[in-house]
Amino acid sequence: MEFTQHALHQQVETRVQDAILKVFPEAPRSTIRLHICANPSFGDYQCNAIMALAKKQGLNPRACGAEVLKILDLEPLAEAPDLAGPGFINVRLKLEALERAATEAVAVGHSFLS
Repeated sequence: MEFTQHALHQQVETRVQDAILKVFPEAPRSTIRLHICANPSFGDYQCNAIMALAKKQGLNPRACGAEVLKILDLEPLAEAPDLAGPGFINVRLKLEALERAATEAVAVGHSFLS
């Protein structure tokens, strides 16, 4: 398993996409993105795709977000995700995952931040 910062982001994003696609199977995967939180008190990453997907179908985004969280498993990469506001998914990486990523990047001669 590759643990550079980019690979770690991709692994978490793929798991978030997979969970959202189980609730919204018609959604294009490309519209489900994980973004770095502007406010670190919310976590490391945030996904707001549920709000647009739910609105398009006339559904309650917070209820849809709760369904996604029942499915979403981010072990061992992140803590249990949080549902915030009208349907944001907030993710906080586990310190152990960051340490593994940094250690592996250094061991193979890559910058963790690349």
